[in-house]
Amino acid sequence: MGYSRIITGKVMHSRLWPVRHDFGYPLYLYAFDLDELEELDRKHWWFGYNRLRLISIHDSDYLASKGNGAGSNLPSDHSSIRERLDFFLCKHGIQLPAKVKLVTNARFVNYTFNPASFFLCYDRSGVLSNVVLEINNTFDERHIYLLSPDEGPNGAVLRTKQRKCFHVSPFNDMQGDYAIEICDSPDSLDIKINIEREGKTVFFSRLWGETRPLGGKDLLLTFLRYPLSPLLPMVRILRQAAKLYYTHKLPVFTKPKPSSPLTIKPATPRWRERFAMRWVCSALARSQRGRLVLTLPRGEQLFFGAREGSAANLKVHRYKFFWRLFKSGAVGIGESYQKGEWDSDAPEKVLQFLIANHADVNEKDLPFSLFGRVHNYIRHKLRPNSFRGSRENISAHYDLGNDFFAAFLDRSMTYSAAYFSSAGQSLESAQEEKIDMILTKAKVAPEDHILEIGSGWGSLALRAARMRCCRCTSITLSTEQLAFANRAIERAGLQDKAEVRLEDYRKMTGKYDKIISIEMLEAVGHENLGKFFATCESLLKPSGIVVLQVITMPEKRYKRYLRSSDWIQKHIFPGACVPSLKAIIDAIAKHSNLIVEDIENIAPHYARTLAVWRDNFMSVYKSGKLPGASSELARTWEYYFLYCEAAFANRFLGAHQIVLTRPGNTLLIESDAAELDSSGGEPTDEGQLGFRQRRA
Repeated sequence: MGYSRIITGKVMHSRLWPVRHDFGYPLYLYAFDLDELEELDRKHWWFGYNRLRLISIHDSDYLASKGNGAGSNLPSDHSSIRERLDFFLCKHGIQLPAKVKLVTNARFVNYTFNPASFFLCYDRSGVLSNVVLEINNTFDERHIYLLSPDEGPNGAVLRTKQRKCFHVSPFNDMQGDYAIEICDSPDSLDIKINIEREGKTVFFSRLWGETRPLGGKDLLLTFLRYPLSPLLPMVRILRQAAKLYYTHKLPVFTKPKPSSPLTIKPATPRWRERFAMRWVCSALARSQRGRLVLTLPRGEQLFFGAREGSAANLKVHRYKFFWRLFKSGAVGIGESYQKGEWDSDAPEKVLQFLIANHADVNEKDLPFSLFGRVHNYIRHKLRPNSFRGSRENISAHYDLGNDFFAAFLDRSMTYSAAYFSSAGQSLESAQEEKIDMILTKAKVAPEDHILEIGSGWGSLALRAARMRCCRCTSITLSTEQLAFANRAIERAGLQDKAEVRLEDYRKMTGKYDKIISIEMLEAVGHENLGKFFATCESLLKPSGIVVLQVITMPEKRYKRYLRSSDWIQKHIFPGACVPSLKAIIDAIAKHSNLIVEDIENIAPHYARTLAVWRDNFMSVYKSGKLPGASSELARTWEYYFLYCEAAFANRFLGAHQIVLTRPGNTLLIESDAAELDSSGGEPTDEGQLGFRQRRA
């Protein structure tokens, strides 16, 4: 065999900016003459060309169009590697080479991961005239770089620069150029690929080694010297990624959608994705309500649900969507959206379809989702709402930065369901109306001292002090919220009326006329519900009133919810637990003497609030006014708004305002007596004694 050889050597990577990080490892790879592949297959029992052997090369692993992406630059997937290469070179006006060496990792017992493969193209005089570089990333995408020497042919050395236009590492964005140098000789190979920005090298990589004939004896010695080398590339990548993320704290850049015509996107599902697709489609086939049109990456359409009526449209960009759902269930739907694996012209309709059919389409019908559910549940339980854990959980969400939340909230920075009393009402006006409604339900008077548990950015404390002339002590666990709220109070000149403290509700002392908590109970945790209400009673004066606004879970799903972890708990609110009304009432009855005076569900208003937040957020993000926000972060929060909007609109979740007091509360008795007198002795709808259940 003339030109095919085995290469034994080393790889070295050096990150020079923004931190210094070096690593290297020994390896071996192959240099195959493309014209010798069939002869190698005939001569050696251990080598296979397009068939399973100890070492094998398959046409499908190289320059394959997969039906999209670089398809116009490549021929049919049924052609050979050499035919594809020649087609690609002709397409770009390059003279066909006399000889081509493919430097690559071959399949080892049918497995390989090729970070990069090099097609070294030589003319008839033996000059390295061009190199075709095919790079793979971990998203099953590949990109083709056509490298021509910047200074003309120079024997077996090629030097060139290429604009970086393919996402490989999450720790490198798309900025900069590749500076590439390839030196090939019969006895050695030396490849250098650097990333340069503004004339400075920020990343250096080198692969070099000696070559020897590709024979059985040399191959055996290489196997003995590097026994696990073919299986280690991915392990090494993950290990170094962990160091960069956890040790060096490098930011992570989200993979952008491929835009280059030379990027090959996966359009043919792997075997596991085909397997997952059958299970997922089988589960969706049980849908009874609404209609869903699911479009596959190659354009085929699948239909689920009713045969007629308006349809929700789900466009799958990558078949990994099905595998993610298969192994993670409902959490996988959100994670797939975060990664850009599916989209829709109206994603809220897709989520409404899935919510409407949740009883028929059960994630337990996806066997592998059990492992994902167990993993997510364990992760959730490792985020307890202890004193330290609560502060960490709150910080993980609210300390994203005030500028981030200002991108979608109204000027008052109120981060809870608004109350819209008219069709054209602004978000700011609706938030003020909601706060006024809660203050009215609490019967706040100027002489009162209010305790607010969960301050947000101080909007209730400010409005209570300004409009009701009362005192308000508000507590939070977020340092970002604390600083913002106290600055707002100081600017308003209300320091004598309102203050915000960094404090856990379990450590509070004193007595208060009224206690208000707006959408903070979800951060308490099921195990702490009793402690919360016992604390409220201990802090409440004899004729005091407690008003809560809380997101609620239907009781039928609550027990299962407590044994699992959903997408929001994993990605938005760590440690959160949305209680059911029954769980709340049971905790009140068991741990306090408080009674329920009034309940109102404002879920439709929350759906509208979330729609406004989503529009605000995406508008700011698309305008580029949200610095530092990656596309994945934007899609994460977009999905959060979409999911919650659909959940509240379909009563998958509730948003209840609950009024609590003690039996014999003289304030309420006198208030009810006054209402009876003013109505001529008949209780009005809004003034009935005892428990009142209302809906928005």
